[in-house]
Amino acid sequence: FKGGVGRTTTTAMTGLTLAREGKRVIIIDLDLEAPGIEGYFFGPEDSSGTSAAGIVDYLLEHALLGADYAPDMNDFVLPYSDAAIAASGGSLLVVSAGSLDDTYMERLGRINLADIGRQRGDKNPLRALIQDLVRWRPADIVLVDCRTGFTDLGGVTLNGLSNLDVLVFRGGEADRRYLPLVLQNIQRLRQPPVRTPQVVEQLAASAQALGTQLDG
Repeated sequence: FKGGVGRTTTTAMTGLTLAREGKRVIIIDLDLEAPGIEGYFFGPEDSSGTSAAGIVDYLLEHALLGADYAPDMNDFVLPYSDAAIAASGGSLLVVSAGSLDDTYMERLGRINLADIGRQRGDKNPLRALIQDLVRWRPADIVLVDCRTGFTDLGGVTLNGLSNLDVLVFRGGEADRRYLPLVLQNIQRLRQPPVRTPQVVEQLAASAQALGTQLDG
């Protein structure tokens, strides 16, 4: 429910660790309001850390062209490697939110995020993006960095697109109060459900107990 809890750092370091273990990893920056996960891998003066396009551009073009949209995925990915990744045979591709120039906020404002969150199955442009990526470059795991809570983008990630949802939080009062509702939404949007109401209650209770321990 707030920034600064370590979500992006967790995503970046998880992707890096998996790639160094030989996995083919794709990291997608879906934190469109506060993007920049590529900064964990590329310095500010590193031209290889800037892509021609990003998530914002993909969503805009997909809205215009639909199923006819056939982008060059080279424009969207930032390949990253180091000695450990090269030695393991793994790979790491970063898909940025988009070029953070003077037009970024205008481009972001043209996207109907709520509408994207309501689209299910193959009609969802984010599912189409992931499918385009893995067809172009097969991956063992795709990590999506995104805010949760009750934002439009949070709804997108909670609509059954993922195989696993990882919630990063501090266990403070706000988290303990609202985590059960987030878990209920994850349960409701899964098709078919993979969590029972009883499991949701157990998860919420365990989070509350953890928060109490941290407070103590």
